Amino acid sequence: MQQLFKLFKSPAVALTLLVVFATAMAVATFVENDFGTPTAWQLIYDAWWFELVLLGLALCFVANINKYKLWSRRKWPVLMFHLAFIVILLGAAVTRYHSYGGVIRIREGSSSNVLLSSDQELILKVSNGAITRTLKNKLAFNTLGGNDFELESDLEGQAIHVAYADFLVDAAPEVLIDDPDGKPMLELVYSGGQSRETLFVEWGTKRSLGPGLPYISYGIQDPTHFQVLPIGDSLVIRSPLAVQTFKMDTQAAGLVQADSAQTFDLRTLYRVGDASIVPIGFHDRAAIRWVSEAVDASENAPMKEDRLLVNVAIGADTTELAIPYKEGFLPQPVEFQLAEHTIAATYGAKPIELPFSLFLSDFQLERYPGSSSPSSYASEVIVKDGEQEFPYRIYMNHVLDHRGFRFYQASYDTDEMGTVLAVNHDWWGTYITYLGYLLMALGMGFTLFGKYSRFREVNKKLNRLKKTALTVFLFCSIGSLNAQSMEGAMTFVEPHEATKFGRILVQDLDGRIKPINTLASEFLRKLTRRPYYRAYINGVRQDVSADQVFLALHMDPNAWQDIPLIKIDPKKGGELFKGLATNPDDLVPFTAFVTPDGGYILEQAVEEANRKKPASQNDQDKEILKVDERFNILYNLLTGNYLKVFPNKLDDNKTWFGPNHHFDDFTPEDANFCKQILDLYYTDLLNNDFLKASERLEYLSTYQQVLGAEYIPNSQRVEAELFYNRINFNFWMF
Repeated sequence: MQQLFKLFKSPAVALTLLVVFATAMAVATFVENDFGTPTAWQLIYDAWWFELVLLGLALCFVANINKYKLWSRRKWPVLMFHLAFIVILLGAAVTRYHSYGGVIRIREGSSSNVLLSSDQELILKVSNGAITRTLKNKLAFNTLGGNDFELESDLEGQAIHVAYADFLVDAAPEVLIDDPDGKPMLELVYSGGQSRETLFVEWGTKRSLGPGLPYISYGIQDPTHFQVLPIGDSLVIRSPLAVQTFKMDTQAAGLVQADSAQTFDLRTLYRVGDASIVPIGFHDRAAIRWVSEAVDASENAPMKEDRLLVNVAIGADTTELAIPYKEGFLPQPVEFQLAEHTIAATYGAKPIELPFSLFLSDFQLERYPGSSSPSSYASEVIVKDGEQEFPYRIYMNHVLDHRGFRFYQASYDTDEMGTVLAVNHDWWGTYITYLGYLLMALGMGFTLFGKYSRFREVNKKLNRLKKTALTVFLFCSIGSLNAQSMEGAMTFVEPHEATKFGRILVQDLDGRIKPINTLASEFLRKLTRRPYYRAYINGVRQDVSADQVFLALHMDPNAWQDIPLIKIDPKKGGELFKGLATNPDDLVPFTAFVTPDGGYILEQAVEEANRKKPASQNDQDKEILKVDERFNILYNLLTGNYLKVFPNKLDDNKTWFGPNHHFDDFTPEDANFCKQILDLYYTDLLNNDFLKASERLEYLSTYQQVLGAEYIPNSQRVEAELFYNRINFNFWMF
């Protein structure tokens, strides 16, 4: 034991474990990108060797506390960090082995206490009528292979063998007509209210029509089923419930009484409960071959079914089962008759009953004005726990905690009439991890402000270097004055006047209404990677606010085509950026990327980079795509496409428009105002008539307040956002 403890004191062991951990995380990132999250979890995050690496790191932290005697007063900050990582790893272990979670789906006006677990399980039941044998296995599949498994059992002396065949993402059936090994088969179009799909029902099998409804079966004598049975040369239906019919060729409606037989005809709609079926084909000999419709295995469409294919052998009889799987939904059973045995199989989430239920009284979805993008969605639920009942609103970053369960707003049904809540049961793991974060914060505090901290020693040395660094900076600045001639013609409105412009509201591409100041800051960061602009006017550096740049750019877009605004990395760009003249901040103008005949110098390089998968793109490809994005952003800025400051009272979608809009769809009075107000404002600024310019902004602000009174943010929210932008919180945290 002492030798093992000594081993984990070795720096070489700790370094090796850190390298393995970092490499595993990097590889997992690429695997998740190319092959999907389940693949990354199965191959790396859930692997036994990854657990050993984390255990080894925890032992290294413990061993080094003793090795370096970190409990001494001068070493408290380092001790805090070691303890923090140990506690965080302990919390992760508790979460891994003790917690469980999944999703719960609830429709408006109904309640549910069934949690669909995040783990998937294969359940296969084999019955001979007297005895039923159940085979279970927890399974997860990845798209890289290595999914093979086998299950074995026996039933009254007959061996049962189940083996993996394939797992198909976004599976779709292909019907092979007149297949020599085929069986009689029905081909139906089925609708359950929210979806429409094609059903194939083989002879001797049944398919579910939805909760609370009978199965539809073909060739099975069972009075509880919606039975399709052969009589003579035709097929008849018999149902335990009354079935409405509608013949599409004659437009005649009818009714099949419960427990009575009637001919099962093509091109006739049969409706029972919320389910509708239309038979479109009867095949004497047909077989189903399942294929994947996904172009890329990692692109698994969430609303399409996958299929698990397994080979089942009972004695000398064999068959292949295609078991449906849909993430976040209850598993759908597949039943099959093999000789004298009945096989029932499911694959998917394990249903777990919660000790209480949630009733969804209302699901609310709000969209940004003028956009289909959701701005927020929330679930108004009532928690019913025995005698206790209370309402709660679940929405983004506002979770419901009850009896050790946490409910997050995760998604919603496509018809917007139901909610999907992510559920996590991990009380101990969560709070142990929080304790680790608290210890880490204390360690950071001691590191930064402690009397014996390394930070204080380094800070003393830095203070002595400040004067030298300032001298070098001024010397370098003087040496670069000759490169600024193209920026010498820039003129900016006074900061006070530009700030007024920044308070005007604008609608962004997602439909959110916000101050121009926010939009200007976002675009300037995107273009130059700074929250302000370093202008070099006649060789003198001047820091200009985002509001000033945004206003100047719209006042004189032609001049700003020749002013450096687009950040590039000359090293990553290689030969492609070699001929571009940059300013001291590695900024180049819009015109640098445009040839004399109007061509775009990055066009071919962008096309080649986009053809590559993200994992295959090198540093140059990524840099080219970033610069291309900045170029297109600046183009839209220069053309006024982002300055959407004019609401339209005639637009039901609450879309705002920019100055380059035709305004033919506005009222004549509003159109006349919108066409002139900004040009008049710019002219007033150029003439230094700031009083009149302020009046123009007041007119524009009043126009926005009147037409957007129902949905624009109030003045308090605008002031809060401007304050947040002004303090630049993220910069100071960094």
